Amino acid sequence: MHRFFTSPAHPAAESIRATLLSTNPTGHAGCCCAIRDMDLRALLPCIAVPTLVIGGDTDVSLPWTGHGEVLASEIRGARAVKIAAAHLSNLERPSTFTNALLEFLLPAPPVDRLEAGFALRRAVLGDAHVDRAVANTTGFTRDFQDLITRYAWGSIWTRPGLDPRTRRLLVLAITAALGRCEEFRLHVRTGLAPELEVADLKELLLQVAIYAGVPAANSAFHIAAGRTARAGMTSLIALSCETIAVHPASLRLWNSRPDRRSKKLSRIPLLPSANWQGYKHVPQMTEVARSGEMFAPELLRRR
Repeated sequence: MHRFFTSPAHPAAESIRATLLSTNPTGHAGCCCAIRDMDLRALLPCIAVPTLVIGGDTDVSLPWTGHGEVLASEIRGARAVKIAAAHLSNLERPSTFTNALLEFLLPAPPVDRLEAGFALRRAVLGDAHVDRAVANTTGFTRDFQDLITRYAWGSIWTRPGLDPRTRRLLVLAITAALGRCEEFRLHVRTGLAPELEVADLKELLLQVAIYAGVPAANSAFHIAAGRTARAGMTSLIALSCETIAVHPASLRLWNSRPDRRSKKLSRIPLLPSANWQGYKHVPQMTEVARSGEMFAPELLRRR
């Protein structure tokens, strides 16, 4: 396996090994000999189509020296990409390999990045949001709107290396970590309908809690819970606490605390009966919490 992967412990190594063992050894050896003995170097200058040559830095089967470098130098206009991998670079470094192919195969980025930015901005954020932004543009903000549309959307979001869903998850994590609530709220609202699920937000914000701090994640959970409630989705309150129950007496106690009189809670979560396992059932449960409401640990009662 050392010929195919830099490390024999690569996750795909066992599958390749099984494929080799199931291959007829005589036929495999014959193919290898045919490749070894043929010499088509004289025909390389005749290749007139765009060509991409990909080679692995640690490929002992076809080392770059004497193989890839010959193809790259003899084929007119060939593009060469060396990857930190062995023979099966498409399996060992799939993202790097795919990005090299996409950059080679996809048409060049549009000259008008502003137009491309507007198109992608509308696809990700929706026509309504973009139309409002355009309508609210003034002489003071015009250059800023051009900047974010041309460069953020037209230069970065249009790159093929990451799909829009992955880029949105990155934006959500970064804005939650930095406390950029308006931008976080925007991408939650515009992302839930086309591509994101509540489970995506839950896992993302739990990750934020570990690497950016609980306060940042708590604020983001608050915003996301409100949006999912308004969208008619499963409450993030229930997901973040898993299964919870609140007793009316605890609610009254919470509201009576001096530091909470300015923010009294009038409603408490009502969870599906299937979520009550492990908690005392309280028949006095009322309607669903106001969108985005979060509850302190003292409001939770485990069995």
